[in-house]
Amino acid sequence: MVAEAVVPQEVLRKLPRTVREELPTLSVETQRKFLERFQKRRKKLVVAYPLALLYGLSFVYLEETSTGIWYWFTAGGFGIWYLINLALLPGMVKTHNSIMALKVLAEVRPVGEKPAF
Repeated sequence: MVAEAVVPQEVLRKLPRTVREELPTLSVETQRKFLERFQKRRKKLVVAYPLALLYGLSFVYLEETSTGIWYWFTAGGFGIWYLINLALLPGMVKTHNSIMALKVLAEVRPVGEKPAF
């Protein structure tokens, strides 16, 4: 059974392949639940960059608290890690959102139903 698409294409394109493939097999209501929960839990790069400039608070924002603690104790890797963090931030946000999408999909999937992948 394939339900109508509820998740907008611009969101769908940014999701992991496994999530993109499974979402259309779910009911419209389940897709809406997924979209609502994912939108609340996903992180945005426009928020992460200013937090990164504020002494590495982007690690807390991206739920990487242990990495943030090391960052703080080493004063941003003596300044080097600070620059590396700015370069790696887009990938970190994308990875976090991919993991969140998988977690949210597991939460909203009907009980007893195995993943399509």
